[in-house]
Amino acid sequence: MKVSVSILYRDMKNIFTFAVFGNIGGDLDFERQHFLRNGKDCRDGQIYIADDAVIAAKPTVKTNSVLMYTGDGAEELVPFFEAAFVFRGISVFDIHNAVENVCSVYGDWDSDLRQILSERGTVQQMLDRSFAVFQNPLILYDQNLSTMAFSKEYADDMPVISLMEKKKVADYINAADFNESYTKQKAAFFTPCTAGVRSLYINISRQDKSKCRLMLLEVSRKFVPSDTPLLEHLANLVQSAFSGAAVDTSLSDTVKKTLDGEYRDIRFIEQRFGEYGWEKGHYFVCLKIAADKREGAGPRLERLRKDLSGAAVFEYDNGAAVFINLSLIEAEAGEKADAVTDKAVRPALALLEEEKLRSGISSPFTGFGEFPQYFKQAELALALGSRCRPEERLYRFRDMLELQLLESCTRELPARMVCAPELLTLLRYDDAHNTDYYRTLYVFLENNLRPVQTIKELYIHRSTLLYRLQRIQKITGLDVERCNNRWFLLLSFKLLENEQKRA
Repeated sequence: MKVSVSILYRDMKNIFTFAVFGNIGGDLDFERQHFLRNGKDCRDGQIYIADDAVIAAKPTVKTNSVLMYTGDGAEELVPFFEAAFVFRGISVFDIHNAVENVCSVYGDWDSDLRQILSERGTVQQMLDRSFAVFQNPLILYDQNLSTMAFSKEYADDMPVISLMEKKKVADYINAADFNESYTKQKAAFFTPCTAGVRSLYINISRQDKSKCRLMLLEVSRKFVPSDTPLLEHLANLVQSAFSGAAVDTSLSDTVKKTLDGEYRDIRFIEQRFGEYGWEKGHYFVCLKIAADKREGAGPRLERLRKDLSGAAVFEYDNGAAVFINLSLIEAEAGEKADAVTDKAVRPALALLEEEKLRSGISSPFTGFGEFPQYFKQAELALALGSRCRPEERLYRFRDMLELQLLESCTRELPARMVCAPELLTLLRYDDAHNTDYYRTLYVFLENNLRPVQTIKELYIHRSTLLYRLQRIQKITGLDVERCNNRWFLLLSFKLLENEQKRA
């Protein structure tokens, strides 16, 4: 789970003395920490730790990321980050461990809540587990102000805080405003009322009609900016508990539901993937691994999950699907995407060789909405490669592009029905008169109408080439040198050639 600058500031100020610059916001935007070795590699949504000895180059563009810096020269770095924490005399390793501890608190909280949901636990259990995060009482009540669940740590004070009659609430809050508050979709504040404390609340739908309300009371500590998104996060899971819907407990579940179309709202999809550190600007690659007809994909999944740490690996469509986040693969400065892809899939390639399996791999891509289309790329690469290169194990879609295009053109009609009819005329003429005009035209077009290269490849004289071109024009009506659709002629040649290979 991600954390906010507000959380980092609140939790770390109890350990270190530091100066903070920038926006101390509450949005849960930032992933677990990394050591910043090259400022030019900064990405949004990251927590970076650096000192003078670690950082090799200064950033050139401002990013929505957080810097934890110890050393001199901070003033040159601060403008390039959304927020910056500047320490003196503190080891980067101590800072790293402190940030790790902060992130673990919220990551463990989120994991425990999802575990409660997966085991069909109660909302009361969820509130009990959330006390350590909010350190303030949580109350869930219905529209009649009847308490449904509450933080047990405040049981002795609960009658004073929550059991208030509706007429008393109206004395402090306009009745119309109170009723209208149940239409709000996001977390909002109530001013002090009968309980004498400020509250943060969010409405929760129940059985698609009636609403209940989750409220956080400002009792033990003052509210901080991160309380709002944290309460909204808890409310989403409480909503799932009421609906009885199963909640994703793994990255693989999220990817699978995106592939199946169960998740369609792009904002929701981005939020779900964001919980695993996958961002919409990241680059991905996917594989479709063919299953062994006798054993299926199951026996290999555990090994793939172990070897491809951080990837989404699951059984899918009579095989295994693998999605790898290339942006999370450690790369050298200036290393190209193809090299990063090769590094990322190396463990999978080892398994393919050992188990004599085959896999198709998509081109690198970005955007969660493109997952189904790029998985289709991997499927096509596997199908085409298995047929035309059976001696290989891994088939890249980019290597199958020409074949995929040719077969797409002839999916509904054979090549002879969609190609340039002049070529069929030449084929018939060559068969009847034992000539070689069809191949002559193909080589001439392939060499971009250059006579010297053409006569070298055909082993003929220049005069012979000129004669053949004249005959081709007379037989077909094509003036090749003035023709504006040479691309179509070349495509037609390829279509006929591919059809002949498949015959």
